[in-house]
Amino acid sequence: MPFSSKIPRILDTAKQLAISQKDSSVKKPHVLLALMQSNDDLVSHLLQTMRSKKTSIIETLEKSLISGKKQETSDLQFSAEIKSVMDTATREAEKLGATTTEPIHLFLAFTLDPSFENIWKTHGVSYQTALDTLKNIYGAEGKTLTPFLTEFGS
Repeated sequence: MPFSSKIPRILDTAKQLAISQKDSSVKKPHVLLALMQSNDDLVSHLLQTMRSKKTSIIETLEKSLISGKKQETSDLQFSAEIKSVMDTATREAEKLGATTTEPIHLFLAFTLDPSFENIWKTHGVSYQTALDTLKNIYGAEGKTLTPFLTEFGS
């Protein structure tokens, strides 16, 4: 399944974040932070509907990136763990009947990732809550979310 045009932009931003942090590779927190900073309408609307503060999640992620091994490199690569998250995002897109993998699917994939469990718990986010909220926003459980994704410009 192809990625929407927004996904490569998110990955490019993640790479720039890793470079600015002098990290040795692009890791999941870089991609999640880039996703949260992307201002994707549907992800923002979902978080707002769930009463989760996006800015607080961003601050938590930024703090988590401050620590860790720093190493300036000119040939920054994506870590192997990124492929797993992208594969999960694609499966989420397929489950929801989408024709492309969108930022919302990437968000759902990150809610399934145990390494972010504490962040999600702190901010009242879970995979099931996100999925249920998404379906409630759309208003038609069991139907494809493609028309809804189109409406939000994903």
